[in-house]
Amino acid sequence: MTDQAGRLQFLSNERKAAIEMVSRSEREIVGGPQLDASGRNELKQRIADLEEISQVLSARLQLAAEGAQLHKNLASAQEALVRTREKRPPHRGTFAAPLRAC
Repeated sequence: MTDQAGRLQFLSNERKAAIEMVSRSEREIVGGPQLDASGRNELKQRIADLEEISQVLSARLQLAAEGAQLHKNLASAQEALVRTREKRPPHRGTFAAPLRAC
């Protein structure tokens, strides 16, 4: 889960950098060196790819968090079961007291 969170953060930062590059490139078109249409399209495609990956990783991160919670719940239930078993008297058969003849 931590690995996925780190990867999601990395991809988010990369996406932000790509958006900034596109913005800078579009501003430079007016007064400086120009990025050709192919370069702009490549940057825009990279942004779209990063957004898609970010969405997939977000969904997986949510699933991983749910799985981690299920593991915690299972561990708690197992601990409660062990405590319950430790408190019970040992099993001595079907009847606790011997039957008396009437």
